[in-house]
Amino acid sequence: LKLSKNLRIPLGITLTGTDVFHKENPSLPEGISWIAALGEVAYKTGQEKWPYYKNKIHLVRPSLKPLPIPIPFRPQKGIDKKAFLILFLSGIRPIKGVRESLEGLIKVASRFPHLRVFLGGAIIDQNYYNSIYAFKNKHKWLMGPESLTREEVSGALNEADLFMSGSYSEGGTPNAFLE
Repeated sequence: LKLSKNLRIPLGITLTGTDVFHKENPSLPEGISWIAALGEVAYKTGQEKWPYYKNKIHLVRPSLKPLPIPIPFRPQKGIDKKAFLILFLSGIRPIKGVRESLEGLIKVASRFPHLRVFLGGAIIDQNYYNSIYAFKNKHKWLMGPESLTREEVSGALNEADLFMSGSYSEGGTPNAFLE
């Protein structure tokens, strides 16, 4: 933190919740929950000091790319412009709490027939996906899951009425908010 302040550059360290904090991983080595260094130093130190996390510590050099010009999302996906659209962007796997979140919407959807929930994300766990697909067949307000292009994400973010995240673990700061 001192180095960041002295150099007048922002310090940004994130540890992914699922990979680092998931219950199936051994307990955290002392000190991994905070790394008070920057860039290459933090990356190399982490790689050497905590071998278990070697493939879980990644250096992402600062860069922001604006989302592309959004393409119209609702017409492309057949969603009425009057529908209330909840956007749920998540990898399809249990730690993301997708199924549990959707189950929480059943009563809401029964009271508001104009509700639509679009689930966008890569299928990471096939069995979990199968349970969501079975759920989708019973609840016509659920759309997806499917992967989206950056242009589609841009359009979806532009046109959604509400954003939803049900992840059990995001390492303190939901990655969705960072994105």
